[in-house]
Amino acid sequence: MAFAGFAAALVLAGCGFRLRGLGETYQYPFQSIYIAGASAQVNALKRMLAAQKVVVTDKAEGADAVLAVLDDREESESSALSTSAQVREVELRRYFNFSLTDANGQVLIENAPISLRRFVSYNESQASAKSQEFEILFRDMRNDVVQQVLRRLAAAGKKPG
Repeated sequence: MAFAGFAAALVLAGCGFRLRGLGETYQYPFQSIYIAGASAQVNALKRMLAAQKVVVTDKAEGADAVLAVLDDREESESSALSTSAQVREVELRRYFNFSLTDANGQVLIENAPISLRRFVSYNESQASAKSQEFEILFRDMRNDVVQQVLRRLAAAGKKPG
């Protein structure tokens, strides 16, 4: 069984397949950053930047870049009802919007909205399990947002063309 897993990994590695976000490091146009805001999303972003050897400061003064969180929220809403008005599907939404400036106040990223949506079937008799499923999906969406922000931060220092 272990050999089959190893063989599959070799085949996937040979064709150039690589899981996105695992062990991926980026080159950023800054050495230190201040992130204005406090949330689980911001904390995850700080951890990932620190893991990639970026100094995350507690003050904007002295930081090479400042990331301002403009919007950071999660929502859920019933998106489909049965004929008896029972919820059959729930839409989960994750919004994150930020801007990035350098130490001189020059805008590197003016407005970078990220919006994710997931649709999940729902059954009232499984409400407890669905609640746990929603939390897992929101956590995955937060991780996806972090990866998107990291890619955008790395691209901020690159000249187009």
